[in-house]
Amino acid sequence: MVPGQMAGSTTEAGQTGPDPDLGPDHAEVRIAMPEPDPSSRHRVGDREYVRDAAPDGVWRYAISGIPVPGARDETAEGRLKPRRALDSDGRPAEFIIDVSRLDSTLEELEWLHGIGSAVTDRSGRVTAVIVSAEEWVRHRTRRFGLSAPELDGSPPARELAEAERRARIATAIAEQATAERNRVLTEHARSLTRREAAQIVGLSATRVQQILDRGPAAPRQAPAPLAEEATPNANWWSTQGRRR
Repeated sequence: MVPGQMAGSTTEAGQTGPDPDLGPDHAEVRIAMPEPDPSSRHRVGDREYVRDAAPDGVWRYAISGIPVPGARDETAEGRLKPRRALDSDGRPAEFIIDVSRLDSTLEELEWLHGIGSAVTDRSGRVTAVIVSAEEWVRHRTRRFGLSAPELDGSPPARELAEAERRARIATAIAEQATAERNRVLTEHARSLTRREAAQIVGLSATRVQQILDRGPAAPRQAPAPLAEEATPNANWWSTQGRRR
């Protein structure tokens, strides 16, 4: 995928055109993500992508931080798809990049001219760039952005990628909502009985206690039973005592 190129759907002529269904990133959720690589920001339509700074970094939506389904680095090798010219021993002598068939950006063309030799037609238009084998080996892993099913996949792949994107958004929202629920539950641990809290959140009292035990506001020791929870036992013993 060319940096800055609109993602799109395939037209009858087989060309890629703008896809109005590729909407912006989801702004209602944001997850923690590793330090991004500032040189790897990439915008396609209304969506902005960013890559983790780690060597094996993950491509994410810049706003939400959610990983892009099926995304991978778009390297020079994958983007430019060079043809190999072999020497007499059958080894690659040079690589030929047919730029006439590429929707190349000025940045890409300038980079190619810097590492290879341009081939022009009679009108002076550059049609190809020839790069030596040694030079290509050094530069073939250069990143030009990302490739992802939602950008350049087949229609079924795009549909599945979009469904996975929505699923990841929903999962992140649910996880954040659950964390907030647990925070509030812990905050009011001494104001509600375990039974009351369990009825409100739809969990067992045992599960509520487990949440409290590891909650951010939970004390290091397990909290003592609340008064209302202890009352039935106390009343039972006092009743038995009176009966005696």
